[in-house]
Parts: sequence; C-alpha cells; structure tokens
Amino acid sequence: MYPPHSEKTVIPVDVEHGGLRLVIALIFIGAGIALYLLISALIPAGSLNLIAILGALLGAAGVAYLVESQLKRRWRSGKSVEISDEAVVLHQPKNNDTVTIDPQVSLTMRWRFRIERRSRVPKGWYMVAAALEQDDQHITVYTLMSPQAYREFDPDERFTALEKAKDKGDAESLRLAGEQRRLHRAESLRWHEGVEMTHDDFVQYVGYLEKFTVAQ
Repeated sequence: MYPPHSEKTVIPVDVEHGGLRLVIALIFIGAGIALYLLISALIPAGSLNLIAILGALLGAAGVAYLVESQLKRRWRSGKSVEISDEAVVLHQPKNNDTVTIDPQVSLTMRWRFRIERRSRVPKGWYMVAAALEQDDQHITVYTLMSPQAYREFDPDERFTALEKAKDKGDAESLRLAGEQRRLHRAESLRWHEGVEMTHDDFVQYVGYLEKFTVAQ
C-alpha cells in the first residue's frame, strides 16, 4: 500500500483538470449538434424530432466518453504527489511550485461530506479529503466516492463528517466546534488549493499516511 524504505511513488493528480473538462464539454456539444442534424436528415419529423434529440444526446455522450478516456491518458495536468519514507511532495510544474512536508511531524486532518447537488458525480456521493499541515505549508488531496465505496473504505468512520455551521452551547459542543472550525478551514484550503486523486490512488495514499500519523 505504501513504498518501502526510501523508494518513491509518484501519483498523478487532477487527472480531470479544467482544460480537459472544457474540451470534453465542447466535443459533447459539437457532436450533439452534428448527430442531431444527421439523424434529422435521415429520419425527418415535425418541428420537434424526439428521435433525433435522443439519438444525438446518446451519441454525443458516447463520443465524449471515448475521447475523454483517451485524453486522460495523454493530456496530464502535470501535477503529482510524490511519496516516500522521508516526505510527501506536491509538484505543480505549471505554477513552478513545490510543497514538501515531513509526514512524521505534520498535522493530519481527515474529513468528509455528502454532496448535496448533482455535479460531476451523483447527489449523495462523498467528498473525502486528507490534509497535511506543517509550518504554514499544506498538502490537501481528495477523492469522490459512492456511498458503498465509502463504507467499504472507512467502516470505522476515521474521516470526520464536516458539519454545517450552527450554534453550540455546552463544553463538549464547544470542543467539537473547535474541531469543526479547523476542518472548515481545511475545507476552504481544499476548495482553493486541493488536488484530486482517483479512488484507488487515494486509498493507497491514505494507507501510506497511516504508517506515520494519527488523524487529529
């Protein structure tokens, strides 16, 4: 699950980067229009050609899926997380930026929340994140999991559920509120600076972190 001794493992991150998503969206739209015109010419109908619309949507989705699967292998974001026994290193070549953190002395935070609106993944999926913090430097990685995948990954609920902001009064609630404040701050950093891993890479990465740290 993690590299032995000083061996380094490099994990690509942000596989579905912004440029890729834009190109796929444009391909979907272009393929949809072309297929609609083609099907309408082959199967004429009234003012609203439902067969052409349905065929165009299905065909465009298929074309976009095939193109995306090929582009993911060839068009990388350039970002990666390198892990070894000595350090976790985030490489961001396009920003000429490298962040290095010693996992043995860093603060580790883990959290999750359910996605309330359908976006790239269905509503009800989980955003699951792990952050390392050391000397005002941060490395935050996350992934998206289905409910079943999350239950299998974290049956003991080691990843704290991120609560919505609300007033609390007693001492225990205040302690939890303090924990939640740290997690909300970490989530804000994730939103702006976090990098996404695939499910399998994230599981490998968390297994590596558990070699050194206890979640706080």
